[in-house]
Amino acid sequence: MTGRHWFRRDVLIPILFLGVFGYGLYWVWQKIDEQASLGDNKIVFYMLLASLIIYLFLVVVTLRHAAASYSLERFNPGNPQSIKRLLKMRRFSLRKATAAKLISWAAPTEDISTWLASNGFTAQARTPHGRVFEKKRKILSLLLRSNMVDRVFLLEHDLLNVLVVDQLLRDCIRYSRQRTDAPSHRNLLILVMNRDDETEAASAAAGVVNFLGKFEGGTLGVLLFDLKHGRLYYPIDRSLQPRGHRRFQDLLRLRLLQWLSKKEQQVRLPVEQSAKNTSEIRAVSSVNINDNSDDEYEQHYD
Repeated sequence: MTGRHWFRRDVLIPILFLGVFGYGLYWVWQKIDEQASLGDNKIVFYMLLASLIIYLFLVVVTLRHAAASYSLERFNPGNPQSIKRLLKMRRFSLRKATAAKLISWAAPTEDISTWLASNGFTAQARTPHGRVFEKKRKILSLLLRSNMVDRVFLLEHDLLNVLVVDQLLRDCIRYSRQRTDAPSHRNLLILVMNRDDETEAASAAAGVVNFLGKFEGGTLGVLLFDLKHGRLYYPIDRSLQPRGHRRFQDLLRLRLLQWLSKKEQQVRLPVEQSAKNTSEIRAVSSVNINDNSDDEYEQHYD
């Protein structure tokens, strides 16, 4: 769904063509019924039946295309209208009970770290792009005679924007490629954000929603928890990723939400922004943001 006239081009015009084709088919059918000799002709009957089947197939394809044009929009973080459409998408909104727990979540990164440990992931490192957890893929490692792992990155950052998100995605891909001692074809980045401004939060989330997730040698899934507004953002177009990788991401997301729904609610205490904390946050936000010399990642981020 791009451009100013996407609704007319991708919805109204195809539906208009369907209407004209359907009316023409109905008109021909009526004319044949008026002719007794043609009405009893089996060849004509089968031709009309084939035309009807083709028409129904076109209806299904057109409706799917119209739905995909809306749901697979490439959101523009600098366009207020595009951000409003992103905020209206119900797929990223959580249930009221779960959203309430997000708002009052006291220690999200610590709790998620504990949850990952209970699911077989072990903490391996702390990097500028978050904590790194790995889980060995025993069967695949045995078959390939290599230390294959599933890798999860975890980071809480309250001042996320689309540039920071872009850099974090690049850093995670770079880290996964550098870990030749423990290659990981399936990777997941979990981001936690607590911004007051809903529009700024959605603008940062656009970088996640637009992310395709495929890179040479593997995939990177992304989950972005918007604590303040009770949303969970993730990429909407993962058609380039293998089915097994999408299933891995979906399974972790569903298990995490299921665990969160059963978790006892905690009160999140306000954090006083001292001069030291503010300087540290700004330092993290500005790390390599303007470093776009690594062009090998351009093809993997839309």
